[in-house]
Amino acid sequence: ISPFIKVNQHGQYKETKFQELNPNLNKNLKVTPQIMTNKASGFVAFVERLEKEFGYKKVNWNLGCPSPTSSGRGMGCGLMVEPDLVRSILDEVHSKSSIRVSIKTRVGFEKDDDLERLAKVFNDYPLELVIVHPRTGKQGYGGAVNLDKFNRISRVLKADLGYSGDISKKNDLEKLKKKFPIVKAFFLGRGVLRDP
Repeated sequence: ISPFIKVNQHGQYKETKFQELNPNLNKNLKVTPQIMTNKASGFVAFVERLEKEFGYKKVNWNLGCPSPTSSGRGMGCGLMVEPDLVRSILDEVHSKSSIRVSIKTRVGFEKDDDLERLAKVFNDYPLELVIVHPRTGKQGYGGAVNLDKFNRISRVLKADLGYSGDISKKNDLEKLKKKFPIVKAFFLGRGVLRDP
């Protein structure tokens, strides 16, 4: 999954970031572009361009970024407390585009039960994957991951499930695979950067 491209309220984004998604620059990688936005019109325009110019068939929507510059503006995990807005965006994207959508998210914004409420929205759409980082946005990347909460969420989400968070060693991954056999994909981030 690529680094996110932030699409603002006017549907604008950095052209240089968009051009980094050019398949000619990523010949040996299977790339899924990632978008961060809270506007349906910007989302639709972005994916239409992805399909038309680069032939992408799927996109990841970031509902997990804890950065105050995103979440404080109602994007990233800040959007988790707006289930009606999330629904309206998914409605528009699914009615106007054939692109497949996956979502990267957390267990909540400030409280750890936001995702349980959002799951009711997610379950109404043919999402390709929901990737869950089992911390709140308020926690950022500190404190312990909440595996009990992840387990509860795994039982209510209909979409295939992905896991992200605190995988620093091969042994971490093996333990998570045994504990959560339902997980279709594990995502590596900071652990890989610290120890390639």
